[in-house]
Amino acid sequence: MPLSRGAWHGAPVGQYDGWLCILASDGTAVDYGSAIGGPFSEFGFDVQRTPGGELVASGATWSSGFPVTPGGAANVGGGDAFCVQIAALPVGVQRHGAPSGSCARGARVHARSGPFVGEAGFALSAGDVPPGSPALAAVSFTALAASQPLLGIDLWVDVNSLLATPSVAVDGSACAHLPLPIPASPGFVGLPLAVQFLWIDGCAGVSLGASDAVAIVIQP
Repeated sequence: MPLSRGAWHGAPVGQYDGWLCILASDGTAVDYGSAIGGPFSEFGFDVQRTPGGELVASGATWSSGFPVTPGGAANVGGGDAFCVQIAALPVGVQRHGAPSGSCARGARVHARSGPFVGEAGFALSAGDVPPGSPALAAVSFTALAASQPLLGIDLWVDVNSLLATPSVAVDGSACAHLPLPIPASPGFVGLPLAVQFLWIDGCAGVSLGASDAVAIVIQP
């Protein structure tokens, strides 16, 4: 099964693993795929989305070494239930802020592959964007610690370090896409970026909508 570079588990872990997959909007590619498991066997049963856009996967584990957070119930194996909350973003990408705008859309940013030096397939997308709407991506060097209000949206990228505002295509599945290939140069390692999608939204007159943002650090 396809597993993403930079995913929580980008390679098989045990004899049997659970598997979490986020498909591209047109179903032709995997945006994010991760194994869920420990050294022996796991089986995934269900997945739900939190209001904040993260995923909660549940299942059963036969691995005494299945990872648990500090303070969580210890695993003993033999069919214990597990429940894990996953941001479903590759290493080097962190969610930042929240969607905003008068339409209250749940436009959250996802990443395909990871931001590794030389990764030509790295790309970002945001769902729940009105098809056909004029849209752009604000690409900055810095994410803001607190949002900046702008015409009814919350801006999470620092305009003082703005790098580019490319137009982005919004497909028929209400998904905006930004290809972001990483140059094959070691000098880019550690470079920080912040990206947020913005668009014209017409639910209550002509207004703006915005996704949450992601903070990116280029990986070696």
